[in-house]
Amino acid sequence: MKAAADTSRTDLLEPLSKKLLDPDPAVRMFADIALRKLTGRDFDFKPHGTPAEREEAHARWDRYIQDSKSSGGGEDGKTDAKITKHQE
Repeated sequence: MKAAADTSRTDLLEPLSKKLLDPDPAVRMFADIALRKLTGRDFDFKPHGTPAEREEAHARWDRYIQDSKSSGGGEDGKTDAKITKHQE
């Protein structure tokens, strides 16, 4: 997943989003890191959060990804999901 985070391959967003639901918290953590690095967005996903918290954040990622596909990039702010700009 580190390689995914080092590129701008938006085709990896959906597979990485699915990894947010992985039973292994380490897999969830690295998927979240890769998604944030690829998009510059942070949807407050907590790899060690409750199942409900993880599902809510996963749903926000999914909405963002779907909106990105339909708008051609997702940088126009058309999503109604909770979005915060990720800064490192």
